[in-house]
Amino acid sequence: MKKIIYLSLSILLLLSCNRPLKLLEKGKDEKALKASLQRLKRGKVKPDHVEVFEQSFHNITDKDAEIISKMRNAGEPKLWLEIRKKAIDMDNRQIRVEKITQRLAKKGYFLELDFYPAKELVEEATDNVALYYYAQALEFIPSARSGEKRAARKAYSQILNCRKYRPEFKDTPKLEEEMLELGTTHILVQPVESNLSAYLEDQLLNGFFYKNNFPKSYNWKIIYLEKPVETQIDYYAEFYFENLRESGCYTSESCCTNSETIQTGCETKKVWSEKDSAYIKVTVPVYEDVSVSVRTYNQELDTSLELFCNLVSPKSNQVAESFSVYERSCWGNEYSEVSGDHRALNFLCSDSGGSYHHPPDPIELWITAASRSRYNFIKKLKKSVY
Repeated sequence: MKKIIYLSLSILLLLSCNRPLKLLEKGKDEKALKASLQRLKRGKVKPDHVEVFEQSFHNITDKDAEIISKMRNAGEPKLWLEIRKKAIDMDNRQIRVEKITQRLAKKGYFLELDFYPAKELVEEATDNVALYYYAQALEFIPSARSGEKRAARKAYSQILNCRKYRPEFKDTPKLEEEMLELGTTHILVQPVESNLSAYLEDQLLNGFFYKNNFPKSYNWKIIYLEKPVETQIDYYAEFYFENLRESGCYTSESCCTNSETIQTGCETKKVWSEKDSAYIKVTVPVYEDVSVSVRTYNQELDTSLELFCNLVSPKSNQVAESFSVYERSCWGNEYSEVSGDHRALNFLCSDSGGSYHHPPDPIELWITAASRSRYNFIKKLKKSVY
Protein backbone atom coordinates (compact mmCIF):
# COMPACT_ATOMS: atom_id res chain seq x y z
CA MET A 1 0.00 0.00 0.00
CA LYS A 2 2.84 2.40 0.94
CA LYS A 3 4.59 1.65 -2.38
CA ILE A 4 1.45 2.65 -4.29
CA ILE A 5 1.22 5.93 -2.35
CA TYR A 6 4.91 6.74 -2.95
CA LEU A 7 4.51 5.90 -6.66
CA SER A 8 1.47 8.16 -6.96
CA LEU A 9 3.29 11.04 -5.26
CA SER A 10 6.28 10.56 -7.54
CA ILE A 11 4.08 10.71 -10.64
CA LEU A 12 2.35 13.87 -9.36
CA LEU A 13 5.69 15.50 -8.62
CA LEU A 14 6.99 14.60 -12.08
CA LEU A 15 3.88 16.01 -13.74
CA SER A 16 4.15 19.15 -11.61
CA CYS A 17 7.75 19.68 -12.66
CA ASN A 18 6.87 19.31 -16.35
CA ARG A 19 3.70 21.39 -16.16
CA PRO A 20 5.09 24.64 -17.72
CA LEU A 21 6.45 22.66 -20.69
CA LYS A 22 3.15 20.80 -21.14
CA LEU A 23 1.28 24.10 -21.11
CA LEU A 24 3.63 25.56 -23.71
CA GLU A 25 3.22 22.55 -25.94
CA LYS A 26 -0.56 22.96 -25.77
CA GLY A 27 -0.23 26.60 -26.86
CA LYS A 28 -1.27 27.99 -23.47
CA ASP A 29 1.44 30.64 -23.39
CA GLU A 30 -0.07 32.81 -20.65
CA LYS A 31 -0.40 29.88 -18.24
CA ALA A 32 3.01 28.53 -19.23
CA LEU A 33 4.66 31.88 -18.47
CA LYS A 34 2.84 32.18 -15.16
CA ALA A 35 3.86 28.64 -14.14
CA SER A 36 7.51 29.16 -15.13
CA LEU A 37 7.64 32.51 -13.32
CA GLN A 38 6.37 30.81 -10.20
CA ARG A 39 9.08 28.11 -10.36
CA LEU A 40 11.92 30.51 -11.19
CA LYS A 41 11.19 32.90 -8.31
CA ARG A 42 13.11 30.76 -5.82
CA GLY A 43 14.88 27.46 -5.45
CA LYS A 44 16.99 25.60 -7.98
CA VAL A 45 16.85 26.87 -11.54
CA LYS A 46 16.02 24.16 -14.11
CA PRO A 47 17.00 24.66 -17.77
CA ASP A 48 13.63 23.47 -19.09
CA HIS A 49 11.84 26.05 -16.95
CA VAL A 50 14.15 28.75 -18.31
CA GLU A 51 13.41 27.60 -21.86
CA VAL A 52 9.65 27.70 -21.28
CA PHE A 53 9.96 31.09 -19.59
CA GLU A 54 11.85 32.56 -22.55
CA GLN A 55 9.69 31.01 -25.29
CA SER A 56 6.30 31.76 -23.70
CA PHE A 57 7.27 35.39 -23.06
CA HIS A 58 8.40 35.72 -26.68
CA ASN A 59 5.13 34.22 -27.97
CA ILE A 60 2.92 36.43 -25.80
CA THR A 61 4.80 39.60 -26.70
CA ASP A 62 4.54 38.84 -30.43
CA LYS A 63 0.80 38.19 -30.15
CA ASP A 64 0.18 41.40 -28.19
CA ALA A 65 2.31 43.43 -30.61
CA GLU A 66 0.26 42.10 -33.53
CA ILE A 67 -3.03 42.93 -31.78
CA ILE A 68 -1.84 46.45 -31.02
CA SER A 69 -0.70 46.96 -34.60
CA LYS A 70 -4.12 45.93 -35.93
CA MET A 71 -5.93 48.27 -33.53
CA ARG A 72 -3.62 51.15 -34.51
CA ASN A 73 -4.23 50.53 -38.21
CA ALA A 74 -8.02 50.38 -37.70
CA GLY A 75 -8.02 54.14 -37.22
CA GLU A 76 -10.81 54.16 -34.63
CA PRO A 77 -10.08 56.64 -31.81
CA LYS A 78 -12.13 54.63 -29.29
CA LEU A 79 -9.72 51.68 -29.67
CA TRP A 80 -7.06 53.66 -27.84
CA LEU A 81 -8.84 52.63 -24.63
CA GLU A 82 -8.13 48.96 -25.46
CA ILE A 83 -4.61 49.77 -26.65
CA ARG A 84 -3.89 51.53 -23.35
CA LYS A 85 -5.21 48.59 -21.33
CA LYS A 86 -3.13 46.16 -23.39
CA ALA A 87 -0.03 48.36 -22.97
CA ILE A 88 -0.47 48.49 -19.18
CA ASP A 89 -0.81 44.70 -19.04
CA MET A 90 2.35 44.32 -21.15
CA ASP A 91 4.27 46.76 -18.96
CA ASN A 92 3.26 44.96 -15.75
CA ARG A 93 4.21 41.61 -17.27
CA GLN A 94 7.60 42.92 -18.40
CA ILE A 95 8.31 44.26 -14.91
CA ARG A 96 7.74 40.77 -13.47
CA VAL A 97 9.83 39.18 -16.21
CA GLU A 98 12.67 41.68 -15.67
CA LYS A 99 12.92 40.70 -12.01
CA ILE A 100 13.26 37.02 -12.96
CA THR A 101 15.90 37.74 -15.64
CA GLN A 102 17.98 39.55 -13.00
CA ARG A 103 17.79 36.50 -10.74
CA LEU A 104 18.65 34.17 -13.62
CA ALA A 105 21.69 36.30 -14.50
CA LYS A 106 23.04 35.73 -11.00
CA LYS A 107 22.58 32.00 -11.60
CA GLY A 108 24.52 32.11 -14.89
CA TYR A 109 21.57 32.33 -17.31
CA PHE A 110 21.88 35.39 -19.50
CA LEU A 111 18.73 35.82 -21.58
CA GLU A 112 18.26 38.18 -24.48
CA LEU A 113 14.59 39.08 -24.36
CA ASP A 114 12.92 41.58 -26.68
CA PHE A 115 10.95 43.98 -24.51
CA TYR A 116 8.14 45.93 -26.12
CA PRO A 117 8.22 49.73 -25.51
CA ALA A 118 5.12 49.41 -23.32
CA LYS A 119 5.71 52.46 -21.10
CA GLU A 120 6.00 54.71 -24.14
CA LEU A 121 2.83 53.19 -25.56
CA VAL A 122 0.97 53.79 -22.29
CA GLU A 123 1.86 57.48 -22.49
CA GLU A 124 0.88 57.71 -26.15
CA ALA A 125 -2.38 55.85 -25.55
CA THR A 126 -3.20 58.05 -22.53
CA ASP A 127 -2.84 61.16 -24.71
CA ASN A 128 -5.06 59.66 -27.39
CA VAL A 129 -7.72 58.49 -24.91
CA ALA A 130 -7.86 62.01 -23.46
CA LEU A 131 -8.11 63.38 -27.00
CA TYR A 132 -10.92 60.93 -27.78
CA TYR A 133 -13.02 62.07 -24.81
CA TYR A 134 -12.17 65.72 -25.51
CA ALA A 135 -13.46 65.31 -29.09
CA GLN A 136 -16.63 63.68 -27.73
CA ALA A 137 -17.18 66.68 -25.44
CA LEU A 138 -16.67 69.18 -28.28
CA GLU A 139 -19.58 67.65 -30.19
CA PHE A 140 -22.02 68.71 -27.45
CA ILE A 141 -20.59 72.12 -26.58
CA PRO A 142 -22.30 74.19 -29.35
CA SER A 143 -25.73 72.88 -28.29
CA ALA A 144 -24.83 73.39 -24.62
CA ARG A 145 -23.93 77.03 -25.29
CA SER A 146 -27.22 77.54 -27.08
CA GLY A 147 -29.10 76.56 -23.92
CA GLU A 148 -29.54 72.77 -24.09
CA LYS A 149 -28.82 71.53 -20.59
CA ARG A 150 -28.84 67.88 -21.64
CA ALA A 151 -25.99 68.58 -24.07
CA ALA A 152 -24.08 70.49 -21.38
CA ARG A 153 -24.31 67.54 -18.98
CA LYS A 154 -23.11 65.13 -21.66
CA ALA A 155 -20.19 67.42 -22.46
CA TYR A 156 -19.39 67.67 -18.76
CA SER A 157 -19.35 63.89 -18.42
CA GLN A 158 -16.93 63.52 -21.35
CA ILE A 159 -14.68 66.25 -19.96
CA LEU A 160 -14.50 64.40 -16.64
CA ASN A 161 -13.53 61.25 -18.56
CA CYS A 162 -10.83 63.19 -20.37
CA ARG A 163 -9.41 64.65 -17.17
CA LYS A 164 -9.18 61.22 -15.55
CA TYR A 165 -6.38 60.52 -18.01
CA ARG A 166 -4.89 64.00 -18.45
CA PRO A 167 -6.10 66.38 -15.68
CA GLU A 168 -4.84 69.52 -17.45
CA PHE A 169 -5.61 68.50 -21.03
CA LYS A 170 -5.93 71.61 -23.21
CA ASP A 171 -8.73 73.87 -21.89
CA THR A 172 -10.67 71.16 -20.03
CA PRO A 173 -10.45 72.84 -16.58
CA LYS A 174 -12.29 75.90 -17.91
CA LEU A 175 -14.67 73.82 -20.01
CA GLU A 176 -15.58 71.67 -17.02
CA GLU A 177 -16.54 74.75 -15.03
CA GLU A 178 -18.51 76.21 -17.96
CA MET A 179 -20.44 73.00 -18.71
CA LEU A 180 -21.24 72.50 -15.03
CA GLU A 181 -22.82 75.93 -14.93
CA LEU A 182 -24.66 75.53 -18.25
CA GLY A 183 -25.97 72.08 -17.28
CA THR A 184 -27.24 73.09 -13.84
CA THR A 185 -30.90 74.06 -13.38
CA HIS A 186 -31.37 76.97 -10.96
CA ILE A 187 -34.74 77.16 -9.21
CA LEU A 188 -35.93 80.02 -7.02
CA VAL A 189 -38.62 79.09 -4.48
CA GLN A 190 -41.13 81.90 -4.04
CA PRO A 191 -44.18 81.79 -1.74
CA VAL A 192 -47.11 83.66 -3.26
CA GLU A 193 -50.27 85.05 -1.74
CA SER A 194 -53.25 82.77 -1.15
CA ASN A 195 -56.76 83.12 0.23
CA LEU A 196 -55.52 82.46 3.78
CA SER A 197 -55.09 85.16 6.38
CA ALA A 198 -51.66 86.77 6.57
CA TYR A 199 -51.16 85.38 10.08
CA LEU A 200 -51.99 81.80 9.11
CA GLU A 201 -49.93 82.06 5.92
CA ASP A 202 -46.89 83.23 7.92
CA GLN A 203 -47.30 80.40 10.42
CA LEU A 204 -47.41 77.77 7.67
CA LEU A 205 -44.37 79.21 5.89
CA ASN A 206 -42.43 79.28 9.16
CA GLY A 207 -43.23 75.60 9.61
CA PHE A 208 -42.34 74.83 5.99
CA PHE A 209 -38.90 76.49 6.14
CA TYR A 210 -38.10 75.61 9.77
CA LYS A 211 -34.48 74.40 10.23
CA ASN A 212 -33.76 74.37 6.51
CA ASN A 213 -30.80 76.04 4.91
CA PHE A 214 -30.73 77.25 1.32
CA PRO A 215 -29.47 76.96 -1.35
CA LYS A 216 -29.85 73.18 -1.67
CA SER A 217 -27.99 71.18 -4.32
CA TYR A 218 -29.48 68.02 -5.83
CA ASN A 219 -27.60 66.47 -8.79
CA TRP A 220 -27.66 69.20 -11.45
CA LYS A 221 -30.32 71.20 -9.62
CA ILE A 222 -29.87 74.03 -7.13
CA ILE A 223 -32.83 75.38 -5.18
CA TYR A 224 -32.64 78.92 -3.79
CA LEU A 225 -34.75 80.85 -1.34
CA GLU A 226 -33.11 84.17 -2.20
CA LYS A 227 -32.23 85.20 -5.73
CA PRO A 228 -28.48 84.84 -6.37
CA VAL A 229 -26.67 87.92 -7.65
CA GLU A 230 -24.77 86.55 -10.66
CA THR A 231 -26.79 83.43 -11.49
CA GLN A 232 -29.57 83.22 -14.04
CA ILE A 233 -32.72 81.58 -12.67
CA ASP A 234 -34.25 78.89 -14.90
CA TYR A 235 -37.53 78.46 -13.01
CA TYR A 236 -39.53 80.26 -10.36
CA ALA A 237 -41.26 77.75 -8.08
CA GLU A 238 -44.29 79.77 -6.96
CA PHE A 239 -46.19 77.92 -4.25
CA TYR A 240 -48.98 78.48 -1.74
CA PHE A 241 -51.09 76.55 0.76
CA GLU A 242 -54.78 75.99 0.23
CA ASN A 243 -57.68 73.68 1.19
CA LEU A 244 -57.00 73.63 4.93
CA ARG A 245 -59.40 71.21 6.58
CA GLU A 246 -59.98 70.08 10.14
CA SER A 247 -62.40 67.47 11.43
CA GLY A 248 -63.10 69.04 14.80
CA CYS A 249 -62.29 67.07 17.91
CA TYR A 250 -64.24 63.83 17.88
CA THR A 251 -64.46 61.59 20.94
CA SER A 252 -65.49 57.95 20.69
CA GLU A 253 -66.07 55.73 23.67
CA SER A 254 -66.32 52.04 24.44
CA CYS A 255 -67.27 50.17 27.58
CA CYS A 256 -66.46 46.75 28.98
CA THR A 257 -67.32 44.88 32.16
CA ASN A 258 -65.84 41.84 33.80
CA SER A 259 -66.47 39.69 36.89
CA GLU A 260 -64.01 37.44 38.62
CA THR A 261 -64.09 35.12 41.62
CA ILE A 262 -60.91 35.74 43.55
CA GLN A 263 -59.39 34.28 46.68
CA THR A 264 -59.33 36.88 49.44
CA GLY A 265 -57.73 34.79 52.15
CA CYS A 266 -58.07 31.61 54.21
CA GLU A 267 -59.97 30.52 57.33
CA THR A 268 -59.65 27.66 59.81
CA LYS A 269 -62.59 25.34 60.44
CA LYS A 270 -63.22 22.34 62.68
CA VAL A 271 -64.45 19.29 60.82
CA TRP A 272 -65.20 15.74 62.00
CA SER A 273 -62.61 13.15 61.04
CA GLU A 274 -63.91 9.57 60.80
CA LYS A 275 -60.33 8.33 60.79
CA ASP A 276 -59.44 10.09 64.03
CA SER A 277 -62.96 9.93 65.50
CA ALA A 278 -62.50 13.55 66.52
CA TYR A 279 -62.82 17.13 65.28
CA ILE A 280 -59.70 18.43 63.52
CA LYS A 281 -58.70 21.89 62.24
CA VAL A 282 -58.41 22.44 58.47
CA THR A 283 -57.55 25.57 56.46
CA VAL A 284 -59.87 26.43 53.56
CA PRO A 285 -59.65 29.34 51.03
CA VAL A 286 -62.11 32.21 51.16
CA TYR A 287 -63.46 33.51 47.78
CA GLU A 288 -65.19 36.71 46.82
CA ASP A 289 -67.01 37.75 43.64
CA VAL A 290 -65.76 41.10 42.29
CA SER A 291 -66.68 43.07 39.17
CA VAL A 292 -65.38 46.10 37.27
CA SER A 293 -66.55 48.44 34.54
CA VAL A 294 -64.16 50.33 32.24
CA ARG A 295 -65.14 53.16 29.93
CA THR A 296 -62.43 54.05 27.39
CA TYR A 297 -62.40 57.34 25.47
CA ASN A 298 -60.56 58.08 22.20
CA GLN A 299 -60.05 61.72 21.32
CA GLU A 300 -59.19 62.44 17.68
CA LEU A 301 -58.48 65.56 15.66
CA ASP A 302 -57.60 65.26 11.96
CA THR A 303 -56.29 68.10 9.81
CA SER A 304 -55.01 68.34 6.24
CA LEU A 305 -53.80 70.87 3.72
CA GLU A 306 -52.57 71.06 0.13
CA LEU A 307 -49.55 72.79 -1.32
CA PHE A 308 -49.89 74.00 -4.90
CA CYS A 309 -46.86 74.89 -7.00
CA ASN A 310 -46.47 76.49 -10.44
CA LEU A 311 -43.09 76.36 -12.16
CA VAL A 312 -42.75 79.55 -14.18
CA SER A 313 -40.13 80.06 -16.89
CA PRO A 314 -38.70 83.60 -16.69
CA LYS A 315 -37.98 83.56 -20.44
CA SER A 316 -41.61 83.06 -21.47
CA ASN A 317 -43.24 84.08 -18.20
CA GLN A 318 -45.49 81.04 -18.69
CA VAL A 319 -46.27 78.14 -16.35
CA ALA A 320 -44.12 75.23 -17.52
CA GLU A 321 -45.30 72.67 -14.97
CA SER A 322 -47.70 72.39 -12.03
CA PHE A 323 -48.05 69.96 -9.16
CA SER A 324 -49.61 69.67 -5.71
CA VAL A 325 -48.75 68.00 -2.42
CA TYR A 326 -51.37 66.71 0.03
CA GLU A 327 -50.42 66.31 3.69
CA ARG A 328 -52.22 65.28 6.89
CA SER A 329 -51.49 65.83 10.55
CA CYS A 330 -53.51 64.06 13.23
CA TRP A 331 -53.75 64.22 17.01
CA GLY A 332 -55.12 61.54 19.30
CA ASN A 333 -55.45 60.76 23.00
CA GLU A 334 -56.80 57.69 24.80
CA TYR A 335 -57.78 57.44 28.44
CA SER A 336 -59.98 55.27 30.66
CA GLU A 337 -62.29 55.66 33.62
CA VAL A 338 -62.58 52.63 35.91
CA SER A 339 -65.43 51.93 38.32
CA GLY A 340 -65.58 48.86 40.52
CA ASP A 341 -62.88 46.55 41.76
CA HIS A 342 -59.56 46.83 39.86
CA ARG A 343 -58.82 43.21 40.71
CA ALA A 344 -61.37 42.16 38.10
CA LEU A 345 -59.37 43.76 35.25
CA ASN A 346 -57.88 41.44 32.62
CA PHE A 347 -56.45 41.69 29.08
CA LEU A 348 -59.97 41.72 27.57
CA CYS A 349 -61.13 44.47 29.87
CA SER A 350 -58.12 46.61 30.78
CA ASP A 351 -57.35 50.08 32.02
CA SER A 352 -55.61 52.27 29.38
CA GLY A 353 -54.75 54.86 32.00
CA GLY A 354 -54.15 58.41 30.83
CA SER A 355 -56.40 61.37 31.28
CA TYR A 356 -58.47 63.83 29.32
CA HIS A 357 -56.42 66.31 27.28
CA HIS A 358 -57.63 69.49 25.74
CA PRO A 359 -57.18 69.16 21.95
CA PRO A 360 -54.50 71.35 20.32
CA ASP A 361 -55.31 74.31 18.15
CA PRO A 362 -55.76 73.10 14.52
CA ILE A 363 -53.16 75.71 13.48
CA GLU A 364 -50.49 73.71 15.33
CA LEU A 365 -51.37 70.62 13.32
CA TRP A 366 -51.46 72.56 10.04
CA ILE A 367 -47.98 73.88 10.80
CA THR A 368 -46.79 70.29 11.31
CA ALA A 369 -48.42 69.27 8.03
CA ALA A 370 -46.74 72.20 6.26
CA SER A 371 -43.36 71.09 7.61
CA ARG A 372 -43.96 67.49 6.47
CA SER A 373 -45.01 68.63 2.99
CA ARG A 374 -41.50 69.97 2.33
CA TYR A 375 -40.04 66.52 1.56
CA ASN A 376 -42.57 65.69 -1.18
CA PHE A 377 -42.42 69.26 -2.45
CA ILE A 378 -38.66 68.99 -3.06
CA LYS A 379 -39.08 65.50 -4.52
CA LYS A 380 -41.74 66.59 -7.02
CA LEU A 381 -39.88 69.80 -7.79
CA LYS A 382 -36.76 67.85 -8.81
CA LYS A 383 -38.82 65.54 -11.03
CA SER A 384 -40.69 68.38 -12.70
CA VAL A 385 -37.63 70.06 -14.25
CA TYR A 386 -34.64 68.71 -16.16
